[in-house]
Amino acid sequence: MSSAIDKLKNLTNIKKRLVLLPVSRKRAMVKPLTVADDLTLRTIITSPDIYDKELAKLIYKHVELVDDETDKPKQTTFAAFCDAIADIDRKVLIWGLYDVTYKSIGKQAITCPSCKEKFDDEISSDQVIHPDFATFWDIDTPYKDYRFPVTINVPEVEMDRIVFNTKLPSINDHIEVLKFISQATLKDNFDKFNTILSKSEELTLITDSIHIYDTVDGEPDIISDRQEIYQAIKNFITFDDTRDVVTAYNKEFNKFNPTFKKEYTCSSCSHEFDFFIDFEILFFQSFLGV
Repeated sequence: MSSAIDKLKNLTNIKKRLVLLPVSRKRAMVKPLTVADDLTLRTIITSPDIYDKELAKLIYKHVELVDDETDKPKQTTFAAFCDAIADIDRKVLIWGLYDVTYKSIGKQAITCPSCKEKFDDEISSDQVIHPDFATFWDIDTPYKDYRFPVTINVPEVEMDRIVFNTKLPSINDHIEVLKFISQATLKDNFDKFNTILSKSEELTLITDSIHIYDTVDGEPDIISDRQEIYQAIKNFITFDDTRDVVTAYNKEFNKFNPTFKKEYTCSSCSHEFDFFIDFEILFFQSFLGV
């Protein structure tokens, strides 16, 4: 390798930045995407799960976890990385990639929610970090092992209750769930709801197992296979029950979900408001060409 190439490689290393992963409670060094990486991201259009896995590979390629004992980057396999890192923390890593690669998310159309005054603003990635953007995992049990049961009582049928054992999913869980949906469904979700997953897919992502109790004291029938969980939720769980489980889950876990926003004070009416950025949606917009 020539000295010139070595110098360019060193330039990439200089641009690395340290990112803290609040839920996995790890530190990571993130380095910029290259032109080739950006091209790969924009041309993977065969299916959502392949895109998601390739995005995870890009993250893995450009992230080095820092060893707590040696304070130096440590090697891990792709499979181990996806299994260890919380999907919530992936959002922080995607922000890190944006920050070290692009610096800016571009000019955004801003509307004051009070007086409806409209204006454009160029937003840089470092402007959306605020003191309370994320909460560090503060539960004694590691996130991978923590389960939060949500009970749905169903006295109107011949069973007593359904218990959803929910969890914070890993990157690998997210990849697995996307295998169940088509590219058309993914785009439909985005067009209708500005989200990647529908409610049934979201509930599948956060559910570790479903326990069905026929009686108060009886042993439950358990659904733990992810494909069966998805089919059960999609075909047999009502919208109201799905909403109730997700609402209870969010009440327990939402504080750990990172938020990226820029604060504004309207020049016309002095109303203070926040403009939120979803960096994962930005990546999917590139993928879908929207």
